[in-house]
Amino acid sequence: METAARIGEYVFMAENVNGTGPIAAVEEIQKSWHDLTLKVRQMDAELTMVEQENKVLRSLLERMVEHRQKSHAEMVSILTTLVTKLPINDIGVVVSRLVEHNAQVNEVCAALAKGKMDDNQLQPVILKILEKTKSDLAAFLKATVAELIKLEAPFEAGLLQSLLEKPDKFHSPAFVRANRAFVKG
Repeated sequence: METAARIGEYVFMAENVNGTGPIAAVEEIQKSWHDLTLKVRQMDAELTMVEQENKVLRSLLERMVEHRQKSHAEMVSILTTLVTKLPINDIGVVVSRLVEHNAQVNEVCAALAKGKMDDNQLQPVILKILEKTKSDLAAFLKATVAELIKLEAPFEAGLLQSLLEKPDKFHSPAFVRANRAFVKG
């Protein structure tokens, strides 16, 4: 009973400070108190259940990653055995690629197990090389456009600048006409 009176005082003080609506009666608070404690207990039980599910899922993920690593290692050993039957010139290249691939798979599996996965780790090496080439070409294009503008080539400066944003515009009709004029000039 004393607790309900204190709650009523706090509600009254909070409403006076905040300037909110009417004061809740002590009887209403006492009636809803049981419902609130029941809801809190239910939420605690659900939280415990979710935590247990997370632990189970985590252990399943760890087992899956471990199984993946073992099966991959077995596959690499089988492939290595098969590679030894190739001509001597091809063995070094194939084995080095297998070892590199195995190291990359182990790295990705370890990152998955730890829960720290970057998008770059899943990207194959060839895509990384292509991205680097694309950025190198973009830098070269920027230098070439600046040089063409500096040399006052018969291209419109705005047309050349638009290539920096969208290099695919090079094949547009406006560029085709400008290229013809440049070649004829």
